[in-house]
Amino acid sequence: MSDTIEITRVPTAGYRPAPEAFASRFFLLANIAAGAGVPLAHRLAALGARTILLDPSREVLEKTDDEIRAQGGAPPVLQALDPLGATVADYDALARAVARERPALDGLVWDCGYVGHHGPILTHPPEHWYAILRAHLDAAFAITQAFLPALSALPRATVIYTTSEEGRRPRAFAGAHAVAHAGLETLARIGAEEYAYRGSPRFYTLDPGEVATTLREAFFPGREPGEVPPASSIVDAYLELLDPTRPGPGTVACLACPHPESPREARGAPLCKGKTVKPDR
Repeated sequence: MSDTIEITRVPTAGYRPAPEAFASRFFLLANIAAGAGVPLAHRLAALGARTILLDPSREVLEKTDDEIRAQGGAPPVLQALDPLGATVADYDALARAVARERPALDGLVWDCGYVGHHGPILTHPPEHWYAILRAHLDAAFAITQAFLPALSALPRATVIYTTSEEGRRPRAFAGAHAVAHAGLETLARIGAEEYAYRGSPRFYTLDPGEVATTLREAFFPGREPGEVPPASSIVDAYLELLDPTRPGPGTVACLACPHPESPREARGAPLCKGKTVKPDR
Protein backbone atom coordinates (compact mmCIF):
# COMPACT_ATOMS: atom_id res chain seq x y z
CA MET A 1 0.00 0.00 0.00
CA SER A 2 1.36 3.40 -0.96
CA ASP A 3 1.90 6.03 1.76
CA THR A 4 0.54 8.66 -0.62
CA ILE A 5 -3.21 9.05 -0.89
CA GLU A 6 -4.22 9.39 -4.51
CA ILE A 7 -6.83 12.13 -4.87
CA THR A 8 -9.13 12.64 -7.81
CA ARG A 9 -12.08 14.89 -8.52
CA VAL A 10 -15.51 13.60 -9.37
CA PRO A 11 -17.64 13.74 -11.36
CA THR A 12 -15.24 13.86 -14.29
CA ALA A 13 -16.07 16.31 -17.07
CA GLY A 14 -18.95 15.12 -19.18
CA TYR A 15 -19.90 12.18 -16.96
CA ARG A 16 -23.33 10.80 -17.76
CA PRO A 17 -24.57 7.37 -16.68
CA ALA A 18 -24.79 4.96 -19.58
CA PRO A 19 -28.32 3.94 -20.54
CA GLU A 20 -29.53 1.18 -18.22
CA ALA A 21 -26.35 1.41 -16.12
CA PHE A 22 -28.35 1.61 -12.90
CA ALA A 23 -31.51 -0.19 -14.01
CA SER A 24 -32.55 -2.93 -11.54
CA ARG A 25 -29.43 -2.31 -9.45
CA PHE A 26 -29.64 -2.36 -5.64
CA PHE A 27 -28.01 0.20 -3.33
CA LEU A 28 -27.95 0.94 0.41
CA LEU A 29 -27.79 4.59 1.50
CA ALA A 30 -27.13 5.14 5.21
CA ASN A 31 -28.12 8.26 7.16
CA ILE A 32 -29.74 9.93 4.18
CA ALA A 33 -30.53 13.25 5.90
CA ALA A 34 -26.86 13.95 6.69
CA GLY A 35 -25.88 15.19 3.23
CA ALA A 36 -26.67 14.12 -0.32
CA GLY A 37 -28.53 10.94 0.62
CA VAL A 38 -32.07 12.13 -0.15
CA PRO A 39 -31.31 13.62 -3.60
CA LEU A 40 -29.12 10.60 -4.38
CA ALA A 41 -32.03 8.29 -3.54
CA HIS A 42 -34.23 10.28 -5.95
CA ARG A 43 -31.66 10.07 -8.76
CA LEU A 44 -31.08 6.36 -8.31
CA ALA A 45 -34.83 5.74 -8.38
CA ALA A 46 -35.17 7.84 -11.53
CA LEU A 47 -32.43 5.70 -13.12
CA GLY A 48 -34.35 2.53 -12.33
CA ALA A 49 -32.45 1.37 -9.24
CA ARG A 50 -33.86 -0.01 -5.99
CA THR A 51 -32.61 1.32 -2.66
CA ILE A 52 -32.47 0.56 1.04
CA LEU A 53 -32.69 3.83 2.95
CA LEU A 54 -31.45 4.19 6.53
CA ASP A 55 -31.84 7.20 8.81
CA PRO A 56 -32.54 7.94 12.48
CA SER A 57 -35.63 9.90 11.44
CA ARG A 58 -38.65 7.86 10.37
CA GLU A 59 -40.23 11.10 9.19
CA VAL A 60 -37.36 11.71 6.73
CA LEU A 61 -37.60 8.12 5.48
CA GLU A 62 -41.35 8.20 4.94
CA LYS A 63 -41.24 11.60 3.23
CA THR A 64 -38.52 10.37 0.85
CA ASP A 65 -40.49 7.20 0.19
CA ASP A 66 -43.61 9.21 -0.66
CA GLU A 67 -41.65 11.44 -3.04
CA ILE A 68 -40.01 8.53 -4.84
CA ARG A 69 -43.34 6.72 -5.27
CA ALA A 70 -44.99 9.92 -6.52
CA GLN A 71 -42.30 10.22 -9.20
CA GLY A 72 -42.84 6.63 -10.35
CA GLY A 73 -39.70 5.17 -8.79
CA ALA A 74 -39.42 1.73 -7.22
CA PRO A 75 -40.46 1.85 -3.55
CA PRO A 76 -37.37 1.83 -1.33
CA VAL A 77 -36.83 -0.41 1.67
CA LEU A 78 -36.94 1.77 4.79
CA GLN A 79 -35.16 1.16 8.09
CA ALA A 80 -34.99 3.62 10.99
CA LEU A 81 -31.54 3.16 12.52
CA ASP A 82 -29.53 5.63 14.58
CA PRO A 83 -25.77 5.12 14.12
CA LEU A 84 -25.22 6.29 17.67
CA GLY A 85 -27.37 3.54 19.15
CA ALA A 86 -27.40 0.78 16.54
CA THR A 87 -25.45 -2.35 17.45
CA VAL A 88 -23.54 -4.90 15.41
CA ALA A 89 -26.51 -7.22 15.92
CA ASP A 90 -28.83 -4.60 14.39
CA TYR A 91 -26.76 -4.32 11.21
CA ASP A 92 -26.31 -8.10 11.00
CA ALA A 93 -30.07 -8.61 11.34
CA LEU A 94 -30.72 -6.04 8.61
CA ALA A 95 -28.21 -7.70 6.28
CA ARG A 96 -29.80 -11.13 6.83
CA ALA A 97 -33.30 -9.76 6.21
CA VAL A 98 -32.20 -8.05 2.99
CA ALA A 99 -30.31 -11.13 1.80
CA ARG A 100 -33.50 -13.20 1.95
CA GLU A 101 -34.93 -10.95 -0.77
CA ARG A 102 -31.81 -9.77 -2.63
CA PRO A 103 -28.57 -11.68 -1.90
CA ALA A 104 -26.41 -9.22 -3.87
CA LEU A 105 -25.83 -5.50 -3.26
CA ASP A 106 -24.39 -3.12 -5.89
CA GLY A 107 -23.28 -0.39 -3.54
CA LEU A 108 -23.21 1.04 -0.03
CA VAL A 109 -22.98 4.77 0.68
CA TRP A 110 -22.11 5.80 4.23
CA ASP A 111 -22.65 9.29 5.57
CA CYS A 112 -23.16 10.50 9.13
CA GLY A 113 -24.39 13.86 10.36
CA TYR A 114 -23.94 13.33 14.08
CA VAL A 115 -22.27 16.46 15.44
CA GLY A 116 -22.03 16.07 19.21
CA HIS A 117 -19.09 18.37 20.02
CA HIS A 118 -16.11 19.86 18.27
CA GLY A 119 -13.40 21.93 19.90
CA PRO A 120 -9.99 21.76 21.64
CA ILE A 121 -8.74 18.39 22.81
CA LEU A 122 -8.22 19.81 26.31
CA THR A 123 -11.91 20.55 26.82
CA HIS A 124 -13.43 17.88 24.57
CA PRO A 125 -15.95 15.93 26.74
CA PRO A 126 -14.86 12.28 26.64
CA GLU A 127 -18.45 11.08 26.31
CA HIS A 128 -18.86 13.13 23.14
CA TRP A 129 -15.52 11.90 21.81
CA TYR A 130 -16.62 8.28 22.22
CA ALA A 131 -20.06 9.00 20.75
CA ILE A 132 -18.63 10.66 17.63
CA LEU A 133 -16.27 7.76 16.97
CA ARG A 134 -19.11 5.30 17.53
CA ALA A 135 -21.51 7.08 15.16
CA HIS A 136 -19.05 7.98 12.40
CA LEU A 137 -16.48 5.17 12.42
CA ASP A 138 -17.62 2.15 14.44
CA ALA A 139 -21.04 2.10 12.78
CA ALA A 140 -19.45 2.38 9.32
CA PHE A 141 -17.32 -0.65 10.08
CA ALA A 142 -20.29 -2.60 11.43
CA ILE A 143 -22.55 -1.99 8.42
CA THR A 144 -19.71 -2.68 5.97
CA GLN A 145 -18.88 -5.98 7.65
CA ALA A 146 -22.53 -7.01 7.71
CA PHE A 147 -23.05 -6.35 3.99
CA LEU A 148 -19.66 -7.50 2.65
CA PRO A 149 -21.00 -10.91 1.58
CA ALA A 150 -23.74 -9.20 -0.48
CA LEU A 151 -21.27 -6.68 -1.92
CA SER A 152 -18.79 -9.43 -2.77
CA ALA A 153 -21.43 -11.30 -4.76
CA LEU A 154 -21.14 -8.87 -7.69
CA PRO A 155 -18.14 -8.11 -9.92
CA ARG A 156 -18.19 -4.32 -9.49
CA ALA A 157 -19.88 -3.35 -6.26
CA THR A 158 -18.83 -0.15 -4.49
CA VAL A 159 -18.46 1.15 -0.94
CA ILE A 160 -18.28 4.93 -0.42
CA TYR A 161 -17.49 6.58 2.91
CA THR A 162 -18.32 10.27 3.08
CA THR A 163 -15.46 12.04 4.87
CA SER A 164 -13.91 15.51 4.95
CA GLU A 165 -10.65 17.33 4.31
CA GLU A 166 -9.92 17.18 8.05
CA GLY A 167 -9.68 13.41 7.78
CA ARG A 168 -6.63 13.77 5.54
CA ARG A 169 -5.25 17.11 6.77
CA PRO A 170 -6.31 17.58 10.40
CA ARG A 171 -6.32 21.00 11.97
CA ALA A 172 -6.91 22.56 15.36
CA PHE A 173 -10.35 22.13 16.94
CA ALA A 174 -11.50 19.48 14.45
CA GLY A 175 -11.48 16.97 17.31
CA ALA A 176 -13.08 13.56 17.11
CA HIS A 177 -14.65 14.21 13.71
CA ALA A 178 -11.20 14.49 12.12
CA VAL A 179 -10.08 11.33 13.92
CA ALA A 180 -13.19 9.45 12.78
CA HIS A 181 -12.83 10.61 9.17
CA ALA A 182 -9.12 9.70 9.19
CA GLY A 183 -10.26 6.29 10.36
CA LEU A 184 -12.70 6.05 7.45
CA GLU A 185 -9.93 6.96 5.01
CA THR A 186 -7.81 4.17 6.46
CA LEU A 187 -10.70 1.69 6.56
CA ALA A 188 -11.35 2.30 2.86
CA ARG A 189 -7.72 1.72 1.95
CA ILE A 190 -7.56 -1.48 4.01
CA GLY A 191 -10.77 -2.73 2.42
CA ALA A 192 -9.49 -1.96 -1.06
CA GLU A 193 -6.25 -3.81 -0.38
CA GLU A 194 -8.05 -6.84 1.02
CA TYR A 195 -10.45 -7.05 -1.94
CA ALA A 196 -8.06 -5.99 -4.70
CA TYR A 197 -7.65 -9.62 -5.85
CA ARG A 198 -11.40 -9.81 -6.50
CA GLY A 199 -11.92 -6.32 -7.85
CA SER A 200 -15.12 -6.03 -5.81
CA PRO A 201 -16.20 -4.31 -3.76
CA ARG A 202 -14.29 -1.17 -4.63
CA PHE A 203 -13.74 1.21 -1.71
CA TYR A 204 -13.74 5.01 -2.01
CA THR A 205 -13.87 8.00 0.28
CA LEU A 206 -15.65 11.15 -0.85
CA ASP A 207 -15.07 14.62 0.56
CA PRO A 208 -18.19 16.67 -0.30
CA GLY A 209 -16.30 19.96 0.03
CA GLU A 210 -18.15 23.21 0.45
CA VAL A 211 -21.76 22.09 0.28
CA ALA A 212 -24.63 22.36 2.72
CA THR A 213 -24.40 19.22 4.88
CA THR A 214 -25.22 18.72 8.53
CA LEU A 215 -21.58 18.74 9.59
CA ARG A 216 -20.57 21.66 7.40
CA GLU A 217 -23.37 23.81 8.78
CA ALA A 218 -22.34 22.94 12.34
CA PHE A 219 -18.64 23.58 11.74
CA PHE A 220 -19.20 26.89 9.93
CA PRO A 221 -22.20 28.42 11.72
CA GLY A 222 -21.62 31.89 10.30
CA ARG A 223 -22.55 30.93 6.76
CA GLU A 224 -25.75 32.41 5.38
CA PRO A 225 -28.35 30.08 3.81
CA GLY A 226 -27.60 29.73 0.13
CA GLU A 227 -23.98 30.83 0.51
CA VAL A 228 -22.74 27.34 -0.38
CA PRO A 229 -24.21 24.91 -2.93
CA PRO A 230 -26.85 22.44 -1.76
CA ALA A 231 -25.91 18.84 -1.15
CA SER A 232 -27.85 17.88 -4.27
CA SER A 233 -25.11 19.53 -6.34
CA ILE A 234 -22.73 16.62 -5.68
CA VAL A 235 -25.05 13.72 -6.50
CA ASP A 236 -23.21 13.05 -9.79
CA ALA A 237 -20.00 12.52 -7.82
CA TYR A 238 -21.61 9.66 -5.92
CA LEU A 239 -23.22 8.30 -9.09
CA GLU A 240 -19.94 8.12 -10.97
CA LEU A 241 -18.27 6.15 -8.18
CA LEU A 242 -21.28 3.84 -7.82
CA ASP A 243 -21.59 3.28 -11.57
CA PRO A 244 -21.24 -0.49 -12.13
CA THR A 245 -19.92 0.16 -15.64
CA ARG A 246 -17.10 2.38 -14.38
CA PRO A 247 -13.68 0.70 -14.71
CA GLY A 248 -10.92 1.02 -12.18
CA PRO A 249 -10.06 0.02 -8.62
CA GLY A 250 -10.91 1.78 -5.37
CA THR A 251 -8.60 3.30 -2.73
CA VAL A 252 -8.98 6.79 -4.19
CA ALA A 253 -9.81 9.73 -1.96
CA CYS A 254 -12.25 11.76 -4.01
CA LEU A 255 -13.16 15.43 -3.86
CA ALA A 256 -16.64 16.31 -5.04
CA CYS A 257 -16.78 19.17 -7.54
CA PRO A 258 -17.18 22.03 -7.12
CA HIS A 259 -14.49 21.94 -4.46
CA PRO A 260 -12.46 25.05 -3.50
CA GLU A 261 -9.06 25.30 -5.11
CA SER A 262 -7.91 27.79 -2.48
CA PRO A 263 -6.27 26.73 0.78
CA ARG A 264 -8.55 26.08 3.71
CA GLU A 265 -7.57 29.37 5.38
CA ALA A 266 -9.36 31.18 2.55
CA ARG A 267 -12.63 29.35 3.05
CA GLY A 268 -14.21 32.20 4.97
CA ALA A 269 -15.83 31.50 8.32
CA PRO A 270 -13.46 29.89 10.84
CA LEU A 271 -14.09 26.49 12.34
CA CYS A 272 -16.16 26.84 15.49
CA LYS A 273 -13.76 26.52 18.44
CA GLY A 274 -15.67 24.50 20.96
CA LYS A 275 -19.33 23.75 20.66
CA THR A 276 -21.62 21.00 21.83
CA VAL A 277 -24.60 20.41 19.58
CA LYS A 278 -27.51 18.21 20.52
CA PRO A 279 -28.66 16.15 17.54
CA ASP A 280 -32.06 17.13 16.26
CA ARG A 281 -32.99 13.56 15.46
